[in-house]
Amino acid sequence: MQDDITLQLSICGQFRSGEFPDWICHRAGVLNLAGWVKVQDDTHIEVLVHGNPVLLEALELACSIGPYSVTVDDIEATSAIWTKSVSGFVEII
Repeated sequence: MQDDITLQLSICGQFRSGEFPDWICHRAGVLNLAGWVKVQDDTHIEVLVHGNPVLLEALELACSIGPYSVTVDDIEATSAIWTKSVSGFVEII
């Protein structure tokens, strides 16, 4: 079994509908991942996610497609440090 890792995802695109953070939280929960999502503005969302590398890859792929109401232009994934500051997966406002 692979050790858990932590990634910071910087997602750029058009997110005006406001549903994308909930959509990300739901999918991360289904994949049993921990972390948070924070909307920076209508074109930028930050995600910190911790868990199995294969499942993190699945979340990143899902985010690249997104729900019908959003357009994802780019996702930049970088290694991050997990501080266990949250339980489960939540939206930070």
